[in-house]
Amino acid sequence: MAKKVNHWLYKGTLWLPRIILLNGLWLLGALPLVTVARATRAVVQLVDSYLYEEFNTPSVWQDFWTIYRKDPFGIKRLDGLFSAYFVLALANLWFFGHSSGTLAAFVWAFCLFLVIIGSTLFMVQAVLANRSKQPVRFFTAFIYAGHHSKRLVLHWLVTVAFCFGLFIIGKLFLVLGGVPLIIYLNLSLLKNRPKTAIVTEKS
Repeated sequence: MAKKVNHWLYKGTLWLPRIILLNGLWLLGALPLVTVARATRAVVQLVDSYLYEEFNTPSVWQDFWTIYRKDPFGIKRLDGLFSAYFVLALANLWFFGHSSGTLAAFVWAFCLFLVIIGSTLFMVQAVLANRSKQPVRFFTAFIYAGHHSKRLVLHWLVTVAFCFGLFIIGKLFLVLGGVPLIIYLNLSLLKNRPKTAIVTEKS
């Protein structure tokens, strides 16, 4: 029991500064709004790589901007479209969450559904591309997610918890962890990393 506690304390002291710094970098990278997806993809790839210690001496600032500016897997062409998708969905989620009535509740639930589906597909595609070191089609990411239904349910639960936490904690949540924290929680659930490369064509 003591070893487990020490292990979690060690992980906390290791990850907390990274999460806070990544959150600040994500806010800077996503500030134009049309780059929300690009900044999020950079955080996904960094957290995934850090979890498996692909960087011996990680420099979070340098690593983030290197991935943010480059397109090593040729998968950022649709990032503008994904950015608009997430911004509109989250804006509607916030608006109808503060509205009353049956219609508002229905639209809020539908927007939450769009956020969950979109974030699932986006994260799976970004992770698969990072792990295989080559482009991955969104259709491939959809099939992969369908074949790992238990992990998919865990991702949905964590995403829903994030959305509720965002409304409950608000600014404090954004300052402390925000998007990098939810990405870390999601990727920590994907314990069994595929050892073989995923061969796909460019998306």
